[in-house]
Amino acid sequence: MSWKINVANPSNYMRSDYAEINLQRLGVPPELDENNLKLSRLWGEEKEEIAYQIDSVLGLDSPVRILTFLSKETPAGREDYSQPTATFILEEGKPKDFSISNSNIGLDHYYTYPDFSKNDAADGYNDVWDPERKVSGIKIRNDMLEFHMNLVAHPKANTAVDYSGSVSSLDLKDVLGDRLSPFESHPDRHWGKIYQLAFFPAPWVLDWFTVYSLKEEEYELIWSNNGSIRSSITLRSQPITLSYKGNPYFKSDEVKIECYLYRVINSYPGVPYYMEDIFVLTKEGLSMSCKPYFQSKIYHNNSCNTRKARFEDIPDYFALWYISHGNFFYSGYGFASDGHVRGLEEINESHTGSSIIRWRLPEMHHNRCIHYFMFHGYVDTNFNIYNEIGHNAWYEKIYKPLEAFPYGTQYEDFAVAKRYIPLPNEQ
Repeated sequence: MSWKINVANPSNYMRSDYAEINLQRLGVPPELDENNLKLSRLWGEEKEEIAYQIDSVLGLDSPVRILTFLSKETPAGREDYSQPTATFILEEGKPKDFSISNSNIGLDHYYTYPDFSKNDAADGYNDVWDPERKVSGIKIRNDMLEFHMNLVAHPKANTAVDYSGSVSSLDLKDVLGDRLSPFESHPDRHWGKIYQLAFFPAPWVLDWFTVYSLKEEEYELIWSNNGSIRSSITLRSQPITLSYKGNPYFKSDEVKIECYLYRVINSYPGVPYYMEDIFVLTKEGLSMSCKPYFQSKIYHNNSCNTRKARFEDIPDYFALWYISHGNFFYSGYGFASDGHVRGLEEINESHTGSSIIRWRLPEMHHNRCIHYFMFHGYVDTNFNIYNEIGHNAWYEKIYKPLEAFPYGTQYEDFAVAKRYIPLPNEQ
């Protein structure tokens, strides 16, 4: 058996980047996996076998499996994805061993209760994921970026800060010091915490929206894979119970729905960012729309100048730059999404040299985001503060990424909003 995959490049220039496709929607049987599938790039009549990986992003029991691969030198195509310019074929057969290609990425698990019989370190560290054990944090690293994602509120007994679902330490290559290290002089700094969700009632119900607080939330690690292409993890919240009113259109006056927040986080080799997909599914696998709210707290020198990279007419991204050493050192924190970033505020605490940053995304079924960290030393006065977050992050990774879809079909039938949702007859 074999399946052809098209890749479309919506830019007017050649691009090399990663592409994904849901194997369930491609029609690949669940018994076929990385042990008996091989992927090749088609160059006319020639085949070039390439590396790939498969991630069960909704957990080991879910039918959703995401195939990821690198589409190199993808020729320019049409902006609407109607002109695929690269073709791949996935077929049964023993694949080549591409495991050496993952030497620049890694996942370090920190188990809540160390087990020395499983070769855990004293702090619970082990690079092997055991889905039966409770994880308090996970370090994700590549050859440019290393960050620690917390699954619990208090990873250390002496911390009063709620770290759950946030990055509490972050190392960027060529930058001295840990930019977000929580256990040194500034114990409350963090990045990318989702602190609440807003759910809206049925359209005929004149009620206010429901706010669900994620304070002290304890996440469960339901997927972890350090593959040949990327490091991929999935965090799932505790059950969220929502009440909806059905009358007068449905028989029941009130229906209670149990659902979960999912956060799929991916890191690739040699890049200063991580990608995040955010969505809510019921326990039956149906999608729920919600509005996520973010908060970060960062520290900087009080003598820094601050510049904001943001266009209100393109509100899908922002970057906050902190400029020091005579306006030559630029340190930047950026965020971009496929939904409009609203309510962006930066609260400066001059007495501590810190900034609290808050923002929210609109009500959507699926949010794809990128968290981008930047540093430049000795730049000139013409430095473009928009290029990295606006072009490299938002345009190429979010707004107009390379897209993969089944050969002979149209891209719009396989858009990102459907990427992680189980098919109705296989939930």
